[in-house]
Amino acid sequence: MEQVTGFIDSASQFLTSAPLWLQAPLVLIVVVPVCGVLALVWLRLIDVLGARILRILMSVRAKVEARMRSTK
Repeated sequence: MEQVTGFIDSASQFLTSAPLWLQAPLVLIVVVPVCGVLALVWLRLIDVLGARILRILMSVRAKVEARMRSTK
């Protein structure tokens, strides 16, 4: 565990002491793929939840319509 902590500490020290022209590309190389993956996960989650909510609403609507037809 100390090796991991030491590596992270060394990397953060390198980034904070590096010039901006070196920091920006290195951060973007990491941030853009991470944000892309998070966006795909978020999109999939929204799609699944939307489909489930739509399925629930459609079943409730069908039950209400069936009750209305049976009372006529």
